[in-house]
Amino acid sequence: MSMQAKTIDNGARNPESTVVELNRVITQAEELLKTLGEEGGAAAEAVRQRVVRTVNQARVRLAET
Repeated sequence: MSMQAKTIDNGARNPESTVVELNRVITQAEELLKTLGEEGGAAAEAVRQRVVRTVNQARVRLAET
């Protein structure tokens, strides 16, 4: 599946596609956090913060679906 959710004829996002896509984003972000582990440094911490923020945003959108 592409990064964009599939659309139906009227141009609206297919809710099922959106849920699948958001779950995929959450899974990949959690895997990235595990991979980072206890890596130190400012760059690793910035990535960690960005991933956590993205996961939280995806969860909120998922709850709204």
